[in-house]
Amino acid sequence: MSFPAVHCLYVSMLFNSDYSTTHQLQIVQRCLQEFVGPSPVIEMVSFTNWAQVVSYDHVFVAKPKSSEEIQRIVRAALSYRRQVRAMGSSHSISPLYGDRGQIYLNLTDLTLDDGQTVVLKPAGPSDTHATVRVAAGLSQGNFDQELDILGYHFPYGPVIIEPHIGGALGTGSHAGFYNSASVGAFLVGARLVDGWGNIRVFSEDTHPEVMKAQRCNLGLLGILFEVELKVIPQVSVVHKNVFTPLRNLYDPNFLRGVVAGNYHVNIWHDPYNSLTEKEAQEVLKTGLVPETWDCGNDLAMLELVNPVSSPATIQIKDERPSSYNVTVVSQGQAVFKTRLALPPTRVVPLHKAVHGPAWPYNLVITEYDFPDPDFTASAAAIRSLASTLNHESRKDGVQNLHDNLFRWVRSTICHLCATSLPSAWIRVPSGQLAATGDVFGTLNLESRWTNSNELQRSKDIFTKEYH
Repeated sequence: MSFPAVHCLYVSMLFNSDYSTTHQLQIVQRCLQEFVGPSPVIEMVSFTNWAQVVSYDHVFVAKPKSSEEIQRIVRAALSYRRQVRAMGSSHSISPLYGDRGQIYLNLTDLTLDDGQTVVLKPAGPSDTHATVRVAAGLSQGNFDQELDILGYHFPYGPVIIEPHIGGALGTGSHAGFYNSASVGAFLVGARLVDGWGNIRVFSEDTHPEVMKAQRCNLGLLGILFEVELKVIPQVSVVHKNVFTPLRNLYDPNFLRGVVAGNYHVNIWHDPYNSLTEKEAQEVLKTGLVPETWDCGNDLAMLELVNPVSSPATIQIKDERPSSYNVTVVSQGQAVFKTRLALPPTRVVPLHKAVHGPAWPYNLVITEYDFPDPDFTASAAAIRSLASTLNHESRKDGVQNLHDNLFRWVRSTICHLCATSLPSAWIRVPSGQLAATGDVFGTLNLESRWTNSNELQRSKDIFTKEYH
């Protein structure tokens, strides 16, 4: 075991991370490297998260390749009074990162004990699912590829393929499966390095209460380096994109029919796509959206996924326009044109239907989660969103909304998951806890900053909400 050098102990006490100079932090860097040894290399770099609302000029980054290297880094951090956190893909807008002068672990080079990143455990006679051991630094996209080779899927992760499996668990991510819960619901085992540098092993059978915390751990339980997840056999699906007026979503019965009648549903709304050419020209002329425009006339894209062997139980008329040549005056219109170019129907492996790359630019995403067993809350929220857009657009012009995503998912037995117990109970009107397995609505509002003023506004909002 390594022991801290005396001069480095003085350095750790004297140099406050928030105010240390570059030279002082370089001294800390050398101390950390001496403690850890030649591998992994401790680098000092700047950090900015994906949305570019969290940034620091100097942080320490290491890329461990094994649990033993993680242990050495954690013990170095403990000795020299540094925070240490896994950085993931940095897609979270929340402040789940270490501060200036702290240690970030990039786990993308991490492998399991046998050098692999995914190891399959086929289902036995008494098992309901096959499981896989997964290196926590593996991205959702690479996980999909590895499972595809093995003949399995894990479709319950984030919509985008960039987040790491450990990060998806850390933040309680979820997909849009009406009959399935968040990523954490499929977690059956975990291995991590705790704050003392010791390896801890947990499972659903031996530590059920700890596993409730692991399902949305926010990085607070240690450095997660290996997880065991339930997976499902490979399946081909029919992936359809159908357009319908947003006002149809004001009806909870319509929503229930769509969501319950399909295996997987994402509903996308790109604001202002119903503007006529005359209305678009008026926006350019006056800077305001005319009274004649109604958000309820916008088209929402219903992304419907069903196994080839189990077609949808509901048919929805596709009201996509034959062409779209309106002058683009909003981000939503530009995204809408992109969606119209997507194939109306395709047959693909499940993971290719439910996971895809992130937008190639920066978004600030706000998510609202709430119990919604009868879909009335979602219908009311969508109607309220449309009403607010109508009012604000006529008063202040086109709003900075890139697109909106509506999904529904089951609750999870989890301490901190947004779609869980007990963290969501305060949102239930009756004040009662939602039952396990209840439906939650999740609404994502996505804004894209396109200039420095919008970026600063995003940072101001972040600062107000989290500090």
